[in-house]
Amino acid sequence: MFLVLPQVKLVSCEQEVAHFEMLVEKPHCNLSGMLHGGMAATLVDFYTCVLLSTAYDRRVLFASTELKTRFLGPAKMGDTILMETRIIHAGRTLACAEMDILDKATKKILVQGTHTAFIVPDEGK
Repeated sequence: MFLVLPQVKLVSCEQEVAHFEMLVEKPHCNLSGMLHGGMAATLVDFYTCVLLSTAYDRRVLFASTELKTRFLGPAKMGDTILMETRIIHAGRTLACAEMDILDKATKKILVQGTHTAFIVPDEGK
């Protein structure tokens, strides 16, 4: 997925918190030139898993059990968005993280998302 979204940059990653940023471009937008809701949900899904993977001392796979997105405002084509991602819980069988997507210029929250995933040990198959 990093190759699909080379525009996403890791800004920082500390214990249980990571920040990413991305320039909103035409492929990320709906016909109105705004960040597509499906794209926002994909960002929540993928980048919460990126952060969650840092909580385990072994390689694990994630199977989503719940993904919620709340749309509070639009991001326009040409805007830079910040993704603030936090681990809520990283257990043996379930993990949960949340993400706020903000306008970089105004720091206004545009999207809030939560993601719960079942932990699947990677058996290397």
